[in-house]
This record gives sequence, C-alpha cells and structure tokens, in this order.
Amino acid sequence: MFSSRILYFADKEVEGYYDVGMTVPDYITLLWSDDNWGNIRRLPLASERNKTGGVGVYYHVDYVGDPRDLQVDHFKPNFEGACKSKCPLLSIAKQRACGSSMLAISSPTRARLISFINFGWNATHWNVDNLESFVSSWAQRESAVSPVVAETIVDIVRNLTRYNSRRKPELIDTTTYSSNKYREADNVLADWAMLKNASTEIDNSLSSDSKAAFSQLIQHPIVASANLANLVSTALQEQLVRL
Repeated sequence: MFSSRILYFADKEVEGYYDVGMTVPDYITLLWSDDNWGNIRRLPLASERNKTGGVGVYYHVDYVGDPRDLQVDHFKPNFEGACKSKCPLLSIAKQRACGSSMLAISSPTRARLISFINFGWNATHWNVDNLESFVSSWAQRESAVSPVVAETIVDIVRNLTRYNSRRKPELIDTTTYSSNKYREADNVLADWAMLKNASTEIDNSLSSDSKAAFSQLIQHPIVASANLANLVSTALQEQLVRL
C-alpha cells in the first residue's frame, strides 16, 4: 500500500515565506518551483537533503497567471533543458524525491508530460548526457522512423524550443526584432523557414498510420510559429512604409 504524502509547494511568494523563516515539519516534502519561465529558482541546502519527507521539483509545463499566460506547447522554454537543471536536485534527493508538474491543457503537452513522468519515475537513469535520447526514442516509437531520422527530429525539436525561447509568442510584437539592424528580423524568418522545410519533409514522408503524433506535436507548432513570425514581420514592414 502507498502511504499518503504531504507536499509543500514553494511557488511564487510561498518560497519567500520559507526564506524568511517559515518552518516546515520534517515529514513534509519540499517542492522547489521554477520561476514560471522554466528556470529552477532554488536547490536544496545541505540541511534539507536528509528530510524524511524528501525534496522535489514543481514545474510549470504551461502557465496561467501574472505577468502573462504561457499556454501554447513548445513555447515554454526547452523542457529537456529545464530537466537538466533538475538532475542534480533529484540525484541529491535520491529515492525520497518527488516531482510535480502543472499544466492547464493536457493534449498538446502530452509528450512533455510523458517525459516528465519518465524522468521522475527513474531520476537516477537520466543525466545531462542522455536526456535528449528521450526525444529520439519517442520519435522512433510514435512515428516508426529510423534512428537517423529520429536524430534529425531531435535537432528539429531542439531548434523549435530554442527559437521560441528567444521571446515567448505571447510577448512578440513589431518592436521585438529589428528590420534595419543586423538583418535581425530577416534572420529570424530565415530560421523559421528552414525549420519548417525540414519538418515538412519528414511529415510528408510518414505514412498515415504513423504521422499523427509528429504532425500534431512537432509539425503544427512549427507551422504556427513560422506563421506568427511572418505575420509580425509583415506588420513591421507596413509600419515602416507609413513612416
């Protein structure tokens, strides 16, 4: 039988209460949160690592709240990258660790949710050197692709999350990228065009029986992101013409 576990989520201002002296009984599990932007704010102190309740992490797969909602899959900072910062924490906590994730929309984030569950289930298996192998294994399992194509998908996912981590789509407007300094806006559009072409090539090569996961969880976010970049760039060009 499983014994019940009491969790203390040190999220937002709650972590501040703890930092200024709020005490938590030893049997309660301490969960350190990200800063709503994918960055883990705190690791356990030496005095906290031997708590009978253990320590863990609380990660926002998506986010609803101040200062801006972040709800579109892959627009959150690279989840695999964020997990790399959790490796030391869960390795320290060992078998007393607990992981919790927060998401408002489950369907488009299911790949990351599976990644999180796998990571929490066997934290000692994963490390900074093999974490990206999850994407490769996922691609081979869900889309029936070869290991070579799976590695290409790993690169695509890496760039998708990297490009959208430059600035969250909810925060992008015509002032984000410059059209007359260092060809910044043009370079952003070129990056998305190349990524869209690479993803579309794989999407078109998949059979109807094996393309659903790739089309929904990788191809669609790329097409949507590229469309947004083009939309904002067009609006920027229109503003410049009016000057």
